[in-house]
Amino acid sequence: MSLSSALDASRSALSAFGQQTGVLSRNINNASNPDATRKIVSLVTSPDGGSTVGRTSRAVDVSLFNASLRSTSQSEHSSTVLDALDRLDALINDPELGRSPGALIGTLRDRLAVFAAQPDNSVLASSAISSALSLSGALNSMSSQVQSIRMDADAGLAQSAAALNTMLADLHELNGQIVSGTQIGRDVTDMLDQRDVILKQFSQEMGVSWSIEKDNDITVYTESGVVLYDRVPREVSFQQSNLLTASTPGQHMYIDGVQVTGPGSPMPVTTGKIAGLIAVRDEVTQGFQSQLDEIARGLIEAFAESDQSAVPSLAPQAGLFTWPGGPGLPAAATVSTGLASSISVNVTLQAGGDDAATLLRDGSISDPGNPAFEYNTSGYAGFSDRLDEMVESLEGARSFDPAAGLDVSTDLVSFAANSASWLGGLRADTSRDAEYHNITAIRANEALSNATGVNLDEEIAQMLQLERSYQASTKLISVVDELLGYLITSIR
Repeated sequence: MSLSSALDASRSALSAFGQQTGVLSRNINNASNPDATRKIVSLVTSPDGGSTVGRTSRAVDVSLFNASLRSTSQSEHSSTVLDALDRLDALINDPELGRSPGALIGTLRDRLAVFAAQPDNSVLASSAISSALSLSGALNSMSSQVQSIRMDADAGLAQSAAALNTMLADLHELNGQIVSGTQIGRDVTDMLDQRDVILKQFSQEMGVSWSIEKDNDITVYTESGVVLYDRVPREVSFQQSNLLTASTPGQHMYIDGVQVTGPGSPMPVTTGKIAGLIAVRDEVTQGFQSQLDEIARGLIEAFAESDQSAVPSLAPQAGLFTWPGGPGLPAAATVSTGLASSISVNVTLQAGGDDAATLLRDGSISDPGNPAFEYNTSGYAGFSDRLDEMVESLEGARSFDPAAGLDVSTDLVSFAANSASWLGGLRADTSRDAEYHNITAIRANEALSNATGVNLDEEIAQMLQLERSYQASTKLISVVDELLGYLITSIR
């Protein structure tokens, strides 16, 4: 090798050292950034022994990255549902504290039994009526709060749709820079990291998949195959409801005109925050609401008054509990949607006093003075048959709508207890799922970070290698300089 060739090789090595050092510094600066990948400089050796820097790439593991996206979507789904279940559970809390429908029904039954033992005691009657008021008020409040949770989920869907549109706009701008940068040979590795961050944000909202086209162009799909981004962003649309009641269905979400939520969706999203919010709004809360409605219907039915005439001809009518459709009764064994929000104690009893005590004991609550619904025809102050009948009716088996998801034939107290157990069981299962998916997401992200992230130990080792290369290059330049000096001196 000639001295000039050796000098050129050393100079090229120093130039490569400068670029390698720059990338190394970027890696060290990003050591604490979980979204940064390790940048790698490739060297190309020329025929004369020199070195030139090739393109800068980044550490990538597609399988681990996709596993991270999937686990994040699953974790977000479970966590979203669990948050709603925690709120529903707080409505009931520990049944032993007396806040659950089952506990309140039990209290009403016990006070009616005490009143039946002393049917001429108006104080005991007032106590029973007070329990009924507490029970109907609790059902009203629970129903209202269930719908509040639905409204919050609906608002969350609107926020997610807006967030997705913002992400798509950001992706479009960034992707354009990546494509143009790739075409002119510019280092776009940091921008590719930023694009991965946007994909991770997508995965929080819904499950996504992606593919890379020419010039690092990207196409993004939902997990079910609906296009989110392909050269241009697709519009995500959702109409938030101003008011949701138990009988009001929520709106669907659309991507580029394709319905992606609800039972009518041809390509539904099944993971991510959006799928979790849909499950909360349309399934979990509505299931619990149906159970509350069946409890309310059972109460109206249990305390209904029947025609006491020798030849009954009138249909049963509401007694202690009534509803806006009274004095008739709701359809038997059928969920009356939203009934829990409107059940009330009959207005003729709410004033209390001796008149209320007499009506509760003797009957004809909905239609005072109507002899057809009068149980105590003799006016006997010690009459307890009607009160005993109420207690037996609460404890007797009755039919419930299978749509409520519980036993179709059981007593009212057991049905209410089964509702609390259903909610507790669903919450426990979802909690286990959320914990599992959360751990899976943490492990997937750790594995991805270990495979593609910056490791300071490795960077320091690389720094030492670069330092030795630099020393060798400068030593060679020094030797060449010395030899050239000898050569010039000898020529002179």
